[in-house]
Amino acid sequence: MSKQSQHILLIVTFGLIANLTILYLLGERANLYDANGYIKGADYLINHGSYEDFHHVFYGLHVAIIALGRLFFPDQIIQIIIFQIILSLFSMVALYQSVNKLFENKTAALISCLIFIFWWDCIHWNTTLMSESLFCSLTIFIVYILAHFQGLKVDFVKLG
Repeated sequence: MSKQSQHILLIVTFGLIANLTILYLLGERANLYDANGYIKGADYLINHGSYEDFHHVFYGLHVAIIALGRLFFPDQIIQIIIFQIILSLFSMVALYQSVNKLFENKTAALISCLIFIFWWDCIHWNTTLMSESLFCSLTIFIVYILAHFQGLKVDFVKLG
């Protein structure tokens, strides 16, 4: 097994342990801050086929993901939390690959990911229905695209 494979296995393992620990300690938190509004907006989207309020357009992807999860599992949120955790784990791998590409240093990439994992304030958003989890993961994916950017048309499409 290569050093990079070992690092990625370590990152995914620690990331999963961190997320599951927070989920165990804090539980499902669907009533935190604006989460109730997102759930209400998702339910409205399911029932009416449109966003409930204009400001939901700014959170459209997040509300749509919640609606999709609730469409298959009504009145549940755990599937959305699991999705956010899995997306976060993929973003950690993307962070590792981005740092490794930019600095050509696997140790720096590993340390960057471990700092991210132990940044509990960021990781805990994965266990809520707030948009911060999705924002953080998508931002890392944008960094990944930029780190591997070659100026091809497909690179511009990915950024879009």
